[in-house]
Amino acid sequence: MAEDKAVSVKRIDLYIWQAILVRRLSSQSNQVVKDAIHDRYNDIYRRIGLCQTLVSCQRLKKELFYTYINGEKVQSEVTYHRTLNYILTYIHLHIEAPFTLDDMVDALRVTKLYLSLLFKQETGQTVMSYVTDVKINQAEVLLHDTNLSILAISERLGYYDSSHFGRIFKKVTGYTPRAFRNNKFKRENKI
Repeated sequence: MAEDKAVSVKRIDLYIWQAILVRRLSSQSNQVVKDAIHDRYNDIYRRIGLCQTLVSCQRLKKELFYTYINGEKVQSEVTYHRTLNYILTYIHLHIEAPFTLDDMVDALRVTKLYLSLLFKQETGQTVMSYVTDVKINQAEVLLHDTNLSILAISERLGYYDSSHFGRIFKKVTGYTPRAFRNNKFKRENKI
């Protein structure tokens, strides 16, 4: 009975935090960001009502703040070039889904050549190279801060072949995902 009351209180806490964070993000966001966060926060809102334990509520709270922090990152990565801002926004808002250059071109209503050349000229790397870097950075955070399985992390980041994810992760970081996670525990337990 006490657990049920604690879960109810935690759900109310989550609803309040969600409202605060959504309002804060949407007040400073462009329309591309607003459209993308709308679906994400609606899903979180639905899942708040489904929380049955304190542990599940705590996980959802962590995800809520994680989503908010990612939204803040998108807002902070602003350049003087409007189209590049839209490209970066699209990438960060869709980082947990598989997408192609064609998907970006369609969404942003620019040509593939223009998008590729502009991005390379302004950042010094290709669009998909940047996407890979962002996904691997996200994977490092998830490996470090969560107990999600490597398969769950690879799927969350749009890699539906975990061995492909493992090869890319190792190519970028020099570690396999498992070795990266194990190395994290060794570093944290050193005194």
